[in-house]
Amino acid sequence: DATETWLALASYNFASAALGGSDSHYTAAMAPGYPRTWIHVADDSVQRFSPGPMVQAIRARHTSASNGPLVSVRSGAFMEGDFIPKAPQALPLFIRVQGANWVTVDTVRLLVDGAVAKTWSIPRNGTAVDFTINEVLELGDNDAFVTVETDSAIPLPPLMVGEYNAIIQYGSSKCPPRAGQEPGLPAFAVTSPLFLDRDHDGLFRGSRATEPRKL
Repeated sequence: DATETWLALASYNFASAALGGSDSHYTAAMAPGYPRTWIHVADDSVQRFSPGPMVQAIRARHTSASNGPLVSVRSGAFMEGDFIPKAPQALPLFIRVQGANWVTVDTVRLLVDGAVAKTWSIPRNGTAVDFTINEVLELGDNDAFVTVETDSAIPLPPLMVGEYNAIIQYGSSKCPPRAGQEPGLPAFAVTSPLFLDRDHDGLFRGSRATEPRKL
């Protein structure tokens, strides 16, 4: 899918921000804003909004794409989208997932170079979600990138997001759910990558790239 292609491009040194757009054509079947882009800025108050900091944050890849959950990953002072020079072999991570009580997120995955390294389950009891975890990720000697994503077995409520186009627009046979998922729009979100300089040369070289590049 699109996320897998985007992660594959990162392995070729194409460092781009996580961006989500609903491409809505029908208000009933494809509600606008699912997915959407969340942008991390220093001051998110409406009164002080200006385009400049927002554009800078997108260029810095300080974003996540989401159907509902808020997801973030930090390593010390670094956030999603950043390049970490001289990244340690044991990389400390702080992961946070938030969501309203109707956001059905129940799974969090940590990915390294696009492959799942660890998975957590979020217990659900009908209340809002605020899942946090500190994790130490053991890395190899080669540069790598890290993302965090969420998922759910139960889809988001059609009343909130519209009848998902997998069912209404194209038919479930053309866009089937993943194994263990009900048809509909899952509570999926993904962070921009953290790019890790493990060989300490000040550059990033993805696992499929032939040459390193400066980020």
